[in-house]
Amino acid sequence: MEADSINNDLLQYEPLRTAINNGDWVSANDFLSRHEDAKSAKISVNGRSVLHVTALAGHTKIVEKLVELMSAEELEIKDDDGLTALAQAAVLQSTYRMVDCMITKNTHLLDLPDNLNRIPVVMALEYGNIEVARYLYSVSLPYQTLSDSDASTLLTLFMRFKKFDIALHLLQRCPGSAIVPNQFDFPLATLAWMSSAFPSGNQLVFWTNWIYSYKRRLKPVHTDLHRRLEIFRRNALDLSPSRSSPSVEHDSATSSSNNPELASDRGGSPPGVVLTKARTSGHSQHCRP
Repeated sequence: MEADSINNDLLQYEPLRTAINNGDWVSANDFLSRHEDAKSAKISVNGRSVLHVTALAGHTKIVEKLVELMSAEELEIKDDDGLTALAQAAVLQSTYRMVDCMITKNTHLLDLPDNLNRIPVVMALEYGNIEVARYLYSVSLPYQTLSDSDASTLLTLFMRFKKFDIALHLLQRCPGSAIVPNQFDFPLATLAWMSSAFPSGNQLVFWTNWIYSYKRRLKPVHTDLHRRLEIFRRNALDLSPSRSSPSVEHDSATSSSNNPELASDRGGSPPGVVLTKARTSGHSQHCRP
């Protein structure tokens, strides 16, 4: 009987699902105007809302119209996997436009984890959605203080994808994350064994090139950061999961440099995205503004 009730509940939203899947905003809007509760209802299997279904269908313009109609709280609705529509878009969409309209209305979406405790920027990177991950990382800085585990995961993945500009910025922001284990490895070990990142075959040359090739883009780059990176470099080949742990001492000197503006892979940041200082919530031992 319970299953029949669920099926009947979903059946009443079939016209809305059909309109959304067909990209028919006129029909979808007409249904929503006659059924006010449909904006926040679970209208499909896996507990998805109308915003989830629209994001899944890839209709960016309809997502933007729905976000205008919905409250900030309604954007936080999760499906059975713990995904908000933002998280779903971060995984599935290759551009940042769809996620941008949601974040503009509710920045708290950046912090909401799924059932596996993954925040949207981590999920985007795990699925190889680099442009969206870069965008989410940049816009999160004024609102989000990363946990140690999230910072470590991001640092590992940005290095694996050879996005060393963001990795260097993240290392400056969260220096201790380099020695925090994550589900993939831990950042020092990842860097130590990335032979493909060293074209000359000389890992010391790579570090010199890394620091100085980004010196112009990451102005100002202080001596403190150089010193931290040199410590990072000297230990990269010696540290391994069996010989180190999160308790390993790390340089705790602070840096007063401004956060850089991160250029996108296509030459320039997404419109209006300039990195600013993050707020500190106090829950991370290694990350700071």
